[in-house]
Amino acid sequence: MTTLLTILIFGILSLVAYQETHRYKACQEYQFNSGYAIENRIKGIDLLTGYYIDTPILSCASKVQKEELYYEDKGPYTETRSCEIGKENKTYIATNYERCPLGCFGGKCMSKCEAPNSENLFVKGLSYGVATNSTSLNSENNDPSIHYDHCTDSNNTENLLLSKYVSKNSCDPTNYLTSKVTECSDVCFDGACQKNDFRYCGDSDQEDKGQTQGTISYYDPISKEAKTTTDSCQDLKTVTEYFCGPDKMPHKIFLTCRNQCSNGQCLPQ
Repeated sequence: MTTLLTILIFGILSLVAYQETHRYKACQEYQFNSGYAIENRIKGIDLLTGYYIDTPILSCASKVQKEELYYEDKGPYTETRSCEIGKENKTYIATNYERCPLGCFGGKCMSKCEAPNSENLFVKGLSYGVATNSTSLNSENNDPSIHYDHCTDSNNTENLLLSKYVSKNSCDPTNYLTSKVTECSDVCFDGACQKNDFRYCGDSDQEDKGQTQGTISYYDPISKEAKTTTDSCQDLKTVTEYFCGPDKMPHKIFLTCRNQCSNGQCLPQ
């Protein structure tokens, strides 16, 4: 009996709450002073859901949902609400969605695309925006992000430390970030073309005396090419160890292994 009474009371309260939520109230726009800022808000019955809501006029949405609205600080859509006349000449809250190419923040579409030094091949540029080749353009997560100029191959399919080509970012007419591959006169290093007196040499194993097979990457100023050389076995007991000298050029020494040389390194005992 007690259980049935509890269910009955809960049902009555739920019905009252439902009726109050759905009870018609005229749509009204107003300003709310939070103490920090004045916010433009709207309250009334939502035209789609039939629920009474009190919400900012401008907000961002994670996605368009007819059944449920999302009010968030950021997302790919803006939600703009206004009072519109509906059935029986009553006013309701109508919501208009707009997809923002660079994302929504604070209830407004972002329009920021920055690509400083986009014309200077000798400076590694740091750009901000959504790239035109980003897979997020057709998804719900197209937030702008930071993009760096980088060294690449002629087809812009690799991100390389040292190469012949540089991929530079710039803002296109639609405010997206786009990239263009340009051949450097000499060499690209760490996202920028270098002057003709450039020198570079890097060693993956830092000349570890033959204990690990390493590779050096360097720029050959004669052929004007980026090259790599890997430690190798001269014979069964000798490893050819490549390393970078103070002149930033490749050098090599021959090391005798206590045991056997295999795959460019001395095997442990």
